[in-house]
Amino acid sequence: MRRYRIIFILLVFLLVSYGLVIARNSKGLKTSYRHHSLKVEEIEKTVLLAVDQLKKGNFEQAITLLSKAIMMIQNKQELHIKKIFLCTSIQGYRDYKTKNSNVLQAGEPFLLYIEPGGYQVTKEDNGYKIWIIEDAKIVNEKGKTVFEKTDWVNYNKGFPNPNIPFYITNRVTDIPGGKYKFIFTLKDKYKKTFLTESFEFRVE
Repeated sequence: MRRYRIIFILLVFLLVSYGLVIARNSKGLKTSYRHHSLKVEEIEKTVLLAVDQLKKGNFEQAITLLSKAIMMIQNKQELHIKKIFLCTSIQGYRDYKTKNSNVLQAGEPFLLYIEPGGYQVTKEDNGYKIWIIEDAKIVNEKGKTVFEKTDWVNYNKGFPNPNIPFYITNRVTDIPGGKYKFIFTLKDKYKKTFLTESFEFRVE
């Protein structure tokens, strides 16, 4: 009975993912319902294969197949930012300590946690890969660029599972006092799209 409850929960997740696309615009998070030209039959077949593997006790194979079905749905999302926080420390994926405000003290490093969503996951060889490149710069309130990096992040790695826990850490030191805007562009090389976002902060 328990295994079928797990299947039911995963199927609900798949159905919700199919109907719901979360996209982020410059004013914040926007949620909209859309219809997609998904290969529903292929997704359905993959889920049924996962159920069959689960019945046979092949749990890892069942998880891989369900992950593949979720990947097919998630790849239809637009590239967007799910989380962005100024932090005091970042240890890993969703393992960070955020600051109470976007104000840094003199000598304190600018440490930003960015978690994108909607990036393309591609099947290659015996694994799954994403390819995200980041350009970034910091401009002061007069529009002068005080920091700039092209291809600062170039992330192209493979994983055995398509549910890839991807995040970006940006760290800049020795920023003088003043008001600033951190402007970054993420380029999804597999999806052939990009987005540009900004994050305002101040150094006292």
